[in-house]
Amino acid sequence: MEKTKDAYQKKAEAELDELEAKIALMKARAEKATAETRIRYERQVDELSRKYDQSKKRFNEFIQSSQEGWEEVQSGLDKAIQDLRTSVNSAANRILD
Repeated sequence: MEKTKDAYQKKAEAELDELEAKIALMKARAEKATAETRIRYERQVDELSRKYDQSKKRFNEFIQSSQEGWEEVQSGLDKAIQDLRTSVNSAANRILD
């Protein structure tokens, strides 16, 4: 059971790191955009940052969870990461293309 939690933790952490990097890339792109476009992009990046923070909070709850209760916390973390991933991919299609 310990290995399963550890493996999931590493996978979730890697995915959060990847999504955080995409958000940073979009933020950098937004800073280089024209004024009107920058405002629109910054709103999207701010929303992504809020979702990232929520996902990171769930991740920290997962880390703190007991060996017996981690699977309950995992479902909330899965949902948060999925929501973040969907939002990041959608925004990336608009901002990075």
